[in-house]
Amino acid sequence: MNKKNRFFTPVNIEPFEDKIATDDIIVGIGSCFAQAMLDRLFSYGFAGMQNPSGIVYNAVSISRIVERAVINRPFTEDEFFEFNGKWRSWEHHGTFARPTLAAAVSVVNESLMQFRELLSKAKYFIITPSSSVVYELRETGQVLANCHKVPNSMFERHLLEVDENMQALTELCHAVEQFNPDCRTIFTVSPVRHYPGDLSLNSVSKANLLAAVRKTVKLHSNSSYFPAYEIMQDELRDYRFYKRDMLHPSPLAEDIIFERFVENCCTADAIDKITAGIKRCKSEAHRVSA
Repeated sequence: MNKKNRFFTPVNIEPFEDKIATDDIIVGIGSCFAQAMLDRLFSYGFAGMQNPSGIVYNAVSISRIVERAVINRPFTEDEFFEFNGKWRSWEHHGTFARPTLAAAVSVVNESLMQFRELLSKAKYFIITPSSSVVYELRETGQVLANCHKVPNSMFERHLLEVDENMQALTELCHAVEQFNPDCRTIFTVSPVRHYPGDLSLNSVSKANLLAAVRKTVKLHSNSSYFPAYEIMQDELRDYRFYKRDMLHPSPLAEDIIFERFVENCCTADAIDKITAGIKRCKSEAHRVSA
C-alpha cells in the first residue's frame, strides 16, 4: 500500500528469531488482556497454563508468584484471611476464594504446583504487566495482587518507579533462567487503560512500566518484547476498538493484536495450527448456535 494512503502509523515489529513452534509449551501471567491472548492459543491446541494466582496487574506481584513456584514454597494457612464469608489471599484473585480455609489453601497450592510443573517444561513464558500503581497493606507494607474490595482505609496507594518495576522484572527473569534455562520470556505491556478518572496517572503508570520492560529485555538475552500496547495506541487509536467501558480492547482489537503476534512470533507450522484451530472453533460455535 502506498504510504500516502495509510490511515494509521504502523508499528514496526522485528520478527522473532526463535519462534513459537507447534509443540511448544507456553505459560503466561498478567492482566486480563494476557488472559485473552493466551486463551486463544490454548483453544487452538497449544499446551500450557496461565495465571496460577488469577489475573494480576503489577510487576511485584507477578515476580513474587513466579519466584514462589520456582522455589516450591506452598502457601500456608496463616497467609489467608476471611472476608465476606470466604477465605482469601492477598496474593490471589477473588476466583480463588473459598468458603473454608482448608479449601482455599488446597486450591491455591494445587494451581501453584501445576504451574511449576509446566514452567519447568515451557519453551515460552509470556509476561504482561498492566500497571505501575500498587496498593500496599498499611499494617505490613506488603504489595497486594488483589484488594478483594476490602475497605480502602487498609491500604496505601503507591506508584512504582521505573527502577522498582525493573527490579521486580529482573528478579523474575533470574528465577526463570535458573529454573528452566531453555525457556524464553516474551514481555508485553497490557493496553488496558486504568484510572479513567486520572488519565495522567494512567500515562505515568504505563510509561514507568514500558521503560522498565525495555531495560529488562536489554539485560536478558533470552527475553523479547512484543508491542501490544503500541499497536493499540498507534494503529488502533479509535474508541471503536474499545469495549463499551472505553477501557478494555474490543474483541476485534484483540483479534488484530493476536494476528500481529502470530505472524511475527510463530513458525509457519504453528500458524497453520492456529488457522486450523480458528476454523474449528468457528465451526463448533456455529453448531452450538444452530
